[in-house]
Amino acid sequence: MIDVPIAYLPHGLGLALPERATAHAAGLDLRAALPEGETWTLAPGERRLVPTGLSTPRAPSTPITGARSPSCSSTWARNRSP
Repeated sequence: MIDVPIAYLPHGLGLALPERATAHAAGLDLRAALPEGETWTLAPGERRLVPTGLSTPRAPSTPITGARSPSCSSTWARNRSP
């Protein structure tokens, strides 16, 4: 495991850090940093930049991979921790 520094951006204050949704998950789930009461619905195959409210350093040569979960192409709703 490696430690990655994470900084909250102003619109992400109060969101939970990324975490595994299940014990055997291959990656971590991010939450959308959407305004209060706003939800998004994505059509199958639709792509959209989703604000996470987090910032991490990244080397220019590091690839960014997309979501691997089939559920990511259905409904995307705001998911804040209380």
